[in-house]
Amino acid sequence: MINQASMQSSRFRSLTSLRTTLTAAFVVLSVLPVAAAVFFSSQRIQAQSQAQVNTLLDAAAQNKLDTIQNWIAGSQQTLRIALAHEDDVIEMTDFLSFHKDDEAARAAVTKNLTDLLAKQQDFVSLFVYDLNGEIVAATDPVDVGKFTKTAPYFEGSLVADSVHPPFYNVGSSDLNLIFTRQIIDEQGKLVGVMAGRANPNTLAAFMAQRAGLGETGETYLVSLESNYFLTPSRFEGFPQRRSYHSEGINRSLAGEDGLASYVGYRDVPVIGVYRWLPDLQVGLMVEEDQAEAYAALQQTQRANLIAAVVAALISVIAGSVLAIRIVRPIGALTRVTQALAAGDLTQRAAIQARNEIGDLGIAFNQMASQLGETLQSLEKSVQEARVATAMAREANRLKSEFLSTMSHELRTPLNAIIGFTEIMMAGMSGPMSEKQQHKMSRIHLNSKRLLDLINDLLDLAKIEAGRVDVLYEPFAPRDLAHGIRAQMESLAEQRGLGLVVRVDPQLPTVLLGDAGRIEQATKNLLSNAIKFTKEGSVELALHANGGDVWEIVVTDSGIGIPPHALEYIFDEFRQVDGTSQRAYGGSGLGLAITRNLSRIMGGDIRVTSTVGQGSTFTITLPVSLPEELEAVA
Repeated sequence: MINQASMQSSRFRSLTSLRTTLTAAFVVLSVLPVAAAVFFSSQRIQAQSQAQVNTLLDAAAQNKLDTIQNWIAGSQQTLRIALAHEDDVIEMTDFLSFHKDDEAARAAVTKNLTDLLAKQQDFVSLFVYDLNGEIVAATDPVDVGKFTKTAPYFEGSLVADSVHPPFYNVGSSDLNLIFTRQIIDEQGKLVGVMAGRANPNTLAAFMAQRAGLGETGETYLVSLESNYFLTPSRFEGFPQRRSYHSEGINRSLAGEDGLASYVGYRDVPVIGVYRWLPDLQVGLMVEEDQAEAYAALQQTQRANLIAAVVAALISVIAGSVLAIRIVRPIGALTRVTQALAAGDLTQRAAIQARNEIGDLGIAFNQMASQLGETLQSLEKSVQEARVATAMAREANRLKSEFLSTMSHELRTPLNAIIGFTEIMMAGMSGPMSEKQQHKMSRIHLNSKRLLDLINDLLDLAKIEAGRVDVLYEPFAPRDLAHGIRAQMESLAEQRGLGLVVRVDPQLPTVLLGDAGRIEQATKNLLSNAIKFTKEGSVELALHANGGDVWEIVVTDSGIGIPPHALEYIFDEFRQVDGTSQRAYGGSGLGLAITRNLSRIMGGDIRVTSTVGQGSTFTITLPVSLPEELEAVA
């Protein structure tokens, strides 16, 4: 009863989950296109709205920029006109050169300046000063006798005609914008400067016009000097003579032009266009609050969101109704499936619907019939695989034992052959001719090679059989390296090669490990390096590497290894040149044994090589210190 109740509860949860899944899928498939359409529509509307706002602000900035540049050009033209007539120039140069103290001459020059001032609206005053900076004539009598030598525009005016950046008078709130025009005599000599003080209200009037910028839009100028406003803010509470900062202000005063969204000087998010006016050394700002600029966009996005929510609700209702109609026949299949899972392979589905569910019932019944046959076949295959695996393991064990036995059996007569040849070569059995001595040395050499091959086979058999023991004892890496050099140096000299040994001073003086196995692996690498190197040198280096491991590095300048051979160079009985006509001998076991020994000792081996330049083999072993052995003991 408990099992039956549990199965019924499981079926109920499954059907409920399926109904939920189908409803969710219907909702997703219904709402997703709507949501995608709403999303892309919102994105397009947002892009269009941003483009419209950007275009409006950019056009306003360009309009202000053109207006200011035209005003600057017009003001400069006013000063040019003042000195355009030759008689006026002669009168001015004579006055500056010879009659600065002549009141009549001063009055004449002052009258000309006053007449010029009355004919234009760009300047509020005009004045003339000599090369010492003394104002000798002016439309405002108060200016006469003052000195401009300390004024910011004085030095620049003696170099060329200029428009000096706006500045505030020290100790007052008066804004000055000075235009200068050099006065040159007939000999081309500079005798003085005519200056015009522009009307700052003109710039303020330009900036006050904000057609098309909405309720929060404004345009203003910021001075490079202390980030002061040159034109008043349209919002209250922001005096001109105060330092203001924002992303747009800072970028414009850095000489940049651009458009960005940022927090404005009023701590309100704005969209701003900023321009740098090099003539006036000021930043031109055109800004509008983001809330106002994107108000229409936000309304559209809210309407789209409401539409998407309504569509989702309709989809949930429709999906639930459809899911119930689909789940009912699936319930029958679920009950049969659970019976089959319990081991009753006689159960069949009784669905007669003429649709995909009915086809599923027919396919399900066919599957149930084939399931029994498949299980029987699978059990048979598993049993055969077990037998094959056991046979393979036994064959591998017998192979290892055979190699071990044969290696021992072959070593005994070989050692005898080597011993007798050494006795005969030493002359202990009587003198031999040179030809006999040569042949006996060949027998001795080939016997040694065969013994080395048998030793390699024996080592490989022990490794594969898991009968290699690692003896951990303290040893000195430096002594080990020099001992290996003493054994391998003669072999290197026979090949005409140099053998270099380097020991890292950072390496511990005493390590814990199997010195014999380490020596065997290292000599295998050195033998290969010497064998495959025709000229140059072979190097053995012992390195400390990070404290946890140390490295044995063998480097040669030999023939190198092709890239494709790096994949199998450590396999048993594999060589780069495996043909019967290969130039270098060997069994192909040295590197395989070296790799296996490295791994048995807790390390590994890697190789890098370039054909024609040489190879580098690196054995990495864990650092074990003698005190670790004492701690274990």
